[in-house]
Amino acid sequence: MPEIVRLSNCKISIFVRGEHPPPHFRVRGPVSNGSVVIATLELLKGSVSRRDFREVQDWASLPENMALLLEVWRMLHERE
Repeated sequence: MPEIVRLSNCKISIFVRGEHPPPHFRVRGPVSNGSVVIATLELLKGSVSRRDFREVQDWASLPENMALLLEVWRMLHERE
């Protein structure tokens, strides 16, 4: 599970094994544990605090970070 970035209260990771489309990333923190769709930045499953979700959306919505997330997802899942 490569960690992509640590934000102030949570971290963003992309799992390799057992993951399924749509491309998504995991958000984990003291009160957050959920999956977010990369393309739409909507919560796929789990729960993420409002504070963490705002920070995640702000970070992931930057074009260079969105491109990084998609690149890592594709790289990890092409190997399977």
